[in-house]
Amino acid sequence: MTLEDIGKEINIESLEKENISLKSKIEALRANNNSYLYSAFCKFQGELPIISKNETSYKNQAYASFPALRSITAPLLAKYGLSIRQDPITVDGVIAFKTKVMHSSGQFEESIFLLPSVFTKDTNRNVISSDMSFYRRHIYMSVLGIVTEKDD
Repeated sequence: MTLEDIGKEINIESLEKENISLKSKIEALRANNNSYLYSAFCKFQGELPIISKNETSYKNQAYASFPALRSITAPLLAKYGLSIRQDPITVDGVIAFKTKVMHSSGQFEESIFLLPSVFTKDTNRNVISSDMSFYRRHIYMSVLGIVTEKDD
């Protein structure tokens, strides 16, 4: 039997449809079942230490800086195939952060946090930037379950 004869006996179009169908089923299963994400996240949180507050704000309040948070969390996230992404977006004209926690399997969870609408067109850009950094840091800590010493 030649390769050409084998090709005549096998319906290539049918195989392609079955492959697409199987891929769709696998993608649906991954989308509806975050077991890999949850398992990895539990392990990540099990190793996460209490993080020290290493900076002081202009109001003389101690806080954990974003670089300090990242230096501790990034290696642990990577260890368990996890990553986090925070994108500034607008929702109906309101500034927000869309935060996505992802697993290397393709599973993810995302949330959107709307920033309080205290900005006007005359608000100083430094104030907006500072507030966005504050909320980004707190959202990061909340989503990952980070605890700092002497929580306020």
